[in-house]
Amino acid sequence: MQVAEGVFRLGHPLVNWYAVVDGGRVTLIDSGLTGDASHIVDDLASVGIAPNQVEAVVLTHGHSDHFGGAEEVRTTAGAHVHVHNADAAYVRGKPPLQNLVRAPRLLRHASREFLGTMRFFISHGLLRPTAVKVVDEFDDGAILPVPGAPRVVHVPGHTAGSSALFLASRGVAFTGDALVTLDCYSGRTGPRLLARESNDDNAAALASLETLAGLKARVVLPGHGDPFNGEIRDAVAAAKAAGAA
Repeated sequence: MQVAEGVFRLGHPLVNWYAVVDGGRVTLIDSGLTGDASHIVDDLASVGIAPNQVEAVVLTHGHSDHFGGAEEVRTTAGAHVHVHNADAAYVRGKPPLQNLVRAPRLLRHASREFLGTMRFFISHGLLRPTAVKVVDEFDDGAILPVPGAPRVVHVPGHTAGSSALFLASRGVAFTGDALVTLDCYSGRTGPRLLARESNDDNAAALASLETLAGLKARVVLPGHGDPFNGEIRDAVAAAKAAGAA
């Protein structure tokens, strides 16, 4: 559905990706799971976007539920794939070592919601992501030369390279997993951090909320969960109060 001026929310209820339309040219923010890559063309067609309009995929971070369809878009549409330099190795196919450490702890504290989420994620390719063969790297503060011209806001914590993408002219902030409205691990909703075991550094994730609060955004579009319509500082206040499960 359209969630802001020229911005469409697509994907699956558990994992969001977005299309930003700018004068007929399109940037995708994230690209879902590898198992859903074959649906991207149909999803775009549902909102009137043809594959040849897509010029870029900008990734909020390097986890496989966010870059899974990027190589498909790169090869079929000729789009450039962009990610923060600290997460570029993950997108190129080097899995985070932290995941091996986290897995036993996640299973030990597993809730029914978590187990259901993992069944979905694994069946849709979480553990077998398609690496992106050509990646353009960015750093904090860059205004990317892609449709919509998002500004990069580095918000480390969930991963070292986690980045929000800010469309100043539209008052829209894509927060990836730095601030979500659905914690896939616990099933809790509302603005919050993801569960502690999913973050590289919880203290950094909490500190990054302050960075988000400084943006002049009126629509917050997370990597998981429904949009938050209102001042981003209010979403941040709610996320601080909720913490991480």
